[in-house]
Amino acid sequence: MGCVFESGWKLLVARFNPDGSLEKTFSDGVNAGYGVYEGINDSSFTPDDIKAVAIDSSGRIFALGNCLAGNPAKNKIIVWAVKADGSTDNSFGSGGKISFRGASEAGSKDYGSDITIDSSGRILIAGYDENINGVMLAALWRLKTDGSPDPNFSDGKTSGFVLDSYPSYGPFTLGRSRGNSLVIDSADKIIVAGVSSSISESGLTVWRFNANGTPDQSFSSNGIKTFSGAVESGSIDIANKIKIDSAGRMVILGTSTPPDSKLKLTVVWRLK
Repeated sequence: MGCVFESGWKLLVARFNPDGSLEKTFSDGVNAGYGVYEGINDSSFTPDDIKAVAIDSSGRIFALGNCLAGNPAKNKIIVWAVKADGSTDNSFGSGGKISFRGASEAGSKDYGSDITIDSSGRILIAGYDENINGVMLAALWRLKTDGSPDPNFSDGKTSGFVLDSYPSYGPFTLGRSRGNSLVIDSADKIIVAGVSSSISESGLTVWRFNANGTPDQSFSSNGIKTFSGAVESGSIDIANKIKIDSAGRMVILGTSTPPDSKLKLTVVWRLK
């Protein structure tokens, strides 16, 4: 998955055989072995804006990206749906794609970082919302198989998504948070890994939610665990990717930056 420039950037999805050759039966109806797909009207994106891909049990491919749209231009999340044969899935959204923003308030900007599919085929997206005052809050969205928001996914105050409460927990009084990666465990718990930060401090943060979107109160404090100092006291720790191992433990890949240093060290954490 990536981009191709054809009078503007477009989504590129290719499928390969085990030997690395293009699998020529995969087609958008024009190209063999790959497909090229338009963004939404009056929007723009670059290769750096294409973030992640997920495949459901029927072979449908969901591509996650971010784009600028509107006047004035503001960031929106965009999701494309492609059938297993490479053709556009017109049962999803409008013309096989959806876009949205405004989780925290009208006019806010939304950013998607990762995408996965749950056991019922619903689409989950982790990222963050930035309101008009620049406050960033980690966010988690759930879409039904047709691309519409799932109203049954809620923290009691929202519908179709959940937002981090204004962050103030753990060892910090935190002003911003961002979800970078997500995974679903064998008990259908949704786990998001990212970072929370104030002006002077940043901490690796893990949120765990029940399948309905409510915080999992059995996990750490109010469903949230945050910590820092992997390299030394005061280091800035950030989670970039999370997976579940065969024993159900959380394995997190990220970075730790010591105080007064520009050197980022790769770190792997494991949580019970």
